[in-house]
Amino acid sequence: MRLPWRREASVGGAFRTAAFDEVRRVAEHDPTGAGEALAEALGELGPPGGALGDWPDLLAGDLNADPDLRLGAWAERMGVARETVSRGFARIYGVGPARFRTELKARRAFLRIVEGTDPLAAIASDLGFADQPHMTRAVGWLTGAAPSAWRSHRFKTLAAA
Repeated sequence: MRLPWRREASVGGAFRTAAFDEVRRVAEHDPTGAGEALAEALGELGPPGGALGDWPDLLAGDLNADPDLRLGAWAERMGVARETVSRGFARIYGVGPARFRTELKARRAFLRIVEGTDPLAAIASDLGFADQPHMTRAVGWLTGAAPSAWRSHRFKTLAAA
């Protein structure tokens, strides 16, 4: 489930909450309200078990810090089989490391698009996309709208204020 969430570039985390069914019901008619309800239910919770030092969380942080991180080298350094890393990471985060990395990159692009005025081609280049259409597809896949639509919406909102 994807819900509107506060604008932050951090990795975030995998969370467990007993309020999931309630959040899902609210999301059916009010996604923004569902995001707020989820944030309230989570409060200051951390990842499941509260263990920030577990290797899936370490990998998430390392993927966030280094988008070019080689998974095989990371797994070897941690003494874990590459296949175990992929399966274990997906079990905790709901997606494999490669998709997680792609989502992080798309989220970085989205935040730069809605919060700044840099040309879209410059954002794509800065973040390591092959080209602007590649970034457009990634942001569209993540958010449901193209970068130009987000940029246009932002300027309309600013003009109305």
